[in-house]
Amino acid sequence: MIDNGLIFSSSNSNLGANSYRFILYNTSGASIPQGSGSILRIPFTVPQNASFGDYTVSFSNVILSGPNNRNVSSEALQIGNVNISDTTVPIITLTGDASVTIEVGTTYSDAGATATDNYDGDITEDIVTVNNVDTDVVGQYTITYNVSDSSSNAATEVTRTVNVVDTTVPVITRLGEATVTIEVGTTYSDAGATATDNYDGDITSSIVTVNNVDTDVVGQYTITYNV
Repeated sequence: MIDNGLIFSSSNSNLGANSYRFILYNTSGASIPQGSGSILRIPFTVPQNASFGDYTVSFSNVILSGPNNRNVSSEALQIGNVNISDTTVPIITLTGDASVTIEVGTTYSDAGATATDNYDGDITEDIVTVNNVDTDVVGQYTITYNVSDSSSNAATEVTRTVNVVDTTVPVITRLGEATVTIEVGTTYSDAGATATDNYDGDITSSIVTVNNVDTDVVGQYTITYNV
């Protein structure tokens, strides 16, 4: 690692098991001014079960060496406080499709979602789901899934769209016989029809009837009912 003219290296020492010696070489010959700026950054691993809070991390047995490879000093270098915290948001994963279409009047069972967190692990049971789907009313509905971990990090909201549609055609029921024979010149009164729909219910009043029967003219006529 090169930082402000320094090359960082390390070598095993006889300091005991798992101990190391850090040597800082000044390659430029320039003086390092006093101050709070860092000249050495060393990554380290935080255990998964470490408690949140502030920790002081220091390194000992550090040797500072001049441009002629002559040791300048050996001392402990404290690098200050390290705050261990959880700022990673949990992740919500949708189960099933993001968009679902169902027929009005049917039953809808939501597939739900799962949630995982880098620190808390599986937090699926903590998901807050808002589901206002009304399967009896045609429309588009949005189900939302939210969750926060024990450190109050809120996940990005995940949604599912549920489309409640009506694709079932209504049913027309003819009243009376399908074929009627009358004498020319008499009066004909049509029996009509009824209509029902799975969503709208009784829609008989919406039937459009086309009746061109002329009782004064012999012939075959067709009456139609549509809705």
